[in-house]
Amino acid sequence: MPEITGIHYRWYQGGLSQSSPIIFIHGACMDSRSWPTSLRTFGDRPVIMLDLPGHGQSQSVCKHSIYAYSLSLAAFIDQLDLKLPFLVGVGIGGSIIMEYIARHLDRVGGFLAVNTSQSYFVPTKALSAIQANQYFPAAEEMLRQGMHPLKNHRVWEEVNAIAKSQRDSVLAADLRLMHHYRCSPTLDSIASVPGLFLYGTGDRLLREIPTNLPGKLSARLIPGGGHWLPLENPELIRNEILSFLEIVSSTSIED
Repeated sequence: MPEITGIHYRWYQGGLSQSSPIIFIHGACMDSRSWPTSLRTFGDRPVIMLDLPGHGQSQSVCKHSIYAYSLSLAAFIDQLDLKLPFLVGVGIGGSIIMEYIARHLDRVGGFLAVNTSQSYFVPTKALSAIQANQYFPAAEEMLRQGMHPLKNHRVWEEVNAIAKSQRDSVLAADLRLMHHYRCSPTLDSIASVPGLFLYGTGDRLLREIPTNLPGKLSARLIPGGGHWLPLENPELIRNEILSFLEIVSSTSIED
């Protein structure tokens, strides 16, 4: 797996290298392994799954803020000279996408944000664990809050193992980031870019679910879905991406 601007990434080549890529951006306490293998191929489009700074195999560090992560994403896209990428993110991965788009409206083909909120709920038990420097137990509590109500044990084992492999400093920073995060870019500021928000109604990490969205933004509720929708139901996420890409492409042709 190569590294660019301090970010390790996995590149899955599509049929046409000149096609706009799909970039997957993971959520808090995770890395690129949190995306299922079924999301690695989308016809001619290259697929890129990256590890944010400090996460997974990315050794570089930056200030732990949505803004700093968005700058790292911008440098990554610039360095690889990626044209009009389609961005996909979960949780704070979607928040990073929103921050990036607000400053680069003309450089994105569209985006899909899964369970991305204006702010996130961090349970008292997790906050107490953070204060006691018990970072993995705090992360575990957050994972429980985001789990599907039916308790999908396979998903739990996967996300738990990924979180456990992260550095304590990264877990602590991500959890504090979620606790203090308040969305800076307004929805109006990114409304000129085609975007779809997916929300699992069983995700207890979400404080609010906006449904009346401006411009080219839209939202859809997934009944009973938890925070880790891509792992719970990868086929649903794949179909949502394919459908939205088709809508975006047809709209671009009409314009």
